[in-house]
Amino acid sequence: MRSFFNAIDRGSFILVWEPRGEWKDVEIEQICEQLDLIEAVDPFTRKIAFGQMNYFRLHGKGGYRYRFTDRDLFQLRRRCDEKKLSYCMFNNVFMYDDALRFSDLLFVR
Repeated sequence: MRSFFNAIDRGSFILVWEPRGEWKDVEIEQICEQLDLIEAVDPFTRKIAFGQMNYFRLHGKGGYRYRFTDRDLFQLRRRCDEKKLSYCMFNNVFMYDDALRFSDLLFVR
């Protein structure tokens, strides 16, 4: 992984890495710092996200068939407020509807 990220031409791209399996927080933090990566996390399963921004990948609680509740989306909004910049990628069966509902929630203060 290190040789790949050190060898590629990033241009102006910000690269995101979603650790899968068992990783220690210190390992993730070191890799993100050393390779200038943003950690992609599911904010409902992992509280820590290393990097200067949030990149949330939302698979759904218990699987891809999960429809996020209004409460879930309010919690997500609070997590987004923790950093200056946040990206949210809904990666579930209801991704389109959930993303629209979340977008509506973001612009209601």
